[in-house]
Amino acid sequence: MSCVGPCVASLVLSCASTSSPKALFATNAQEKTRFSDKPPQSAEELGARYFQGERNFDGVALAKASFAGMNLTRASFRNADLRGADLRGMECDACDLSGANLQNAQLHSAFMPNANLREAKLDDADLYEIVLQGADLSNASLDRANLNRANLQHTDLSQARLRGVNLHDSALQTAMLRGADLTGSNLHCAALPDTDLDGANFTSCNLASADLGHAYLRGAKLNDAWLCQTILTHANLEAASLQGSHYSEQTQFPAEFSAHETGAIDDPICSEPRFLAGCERAHGVEAPK
Repeated sequence: MSCVGPCVASLVLSCASTSSPKALFATNAQEKTRFSDKPPQSAEELGARYFQGERNFDGVALAKASFAGMNLTRASFRNADLRGADLRGMECDACDLSGANLQNAQLHSAFMPNANLREAKLDDADLYEIVLQGADLSNASLDRANLNRANLQHTDLSQARLRGVNLHDSALQTAMLRGADLTGSNLHCAALPDTDLDGANFTSCNLASADLGHAYLRGAKLNDAWLCQTILTHANLEAASLQGSHYSEQTQFPAEFSAHETGAIDDPICSEPRFLAGCERAHGVEAPK
């Protein structure tokens, strides 16, 4: 199966089913028994205890520990301290990491569908190519995180902080980002065709070539955003603010929608073949890496 288009990685992900999977979050911590009153003192000990059947690791403090490649499916790490931990390639389907501190953690290519990351701290974390399909990230903090090519389909990011995040080429089909703050983020070539973005803040975002074809953007802030070749064909832009945003005739707005009347700027740079380089040169907008 293949998809053809300028944003290949995102569109390939968009070929996946858009039906929201059933949540499979970890069971309540009180239903689990810790084998010892003493929490694990290393990733190796934790892995051994998991292999023996233990699943409750709530509050564990293993900052900078290495869990790379481990399978910890359905384990519970509520309010755990995993700052700077190496979680690359880890499998953690339906894990409960609510309230956990994962700042600066390495989550490159981790497989964490249906995980509970509600109110988790993921600032400055590397989540390149992570799979978080169906996960709960509501009220989580992900400022400056790297989510390049991440699979965030069907995720709940309501009220999440995503300021300065790299979401280049990411997949967010049917995700919910109501009230999320994405100020200054890079969403170049991101796939958000049917995403709920009610009241989301996209101020100064790079949305060039992003697909928001059927997105719900009621009351969203798109001030000073870059909308070069952005697809908004059937988007709901009721009460949305576009003051100072940049667009061109190649930007696909809904029929009869007047971007100029909202205060948006018809910018010739958006029509250049290498418009991202032009934006960076003329206005300091960082081109995606």
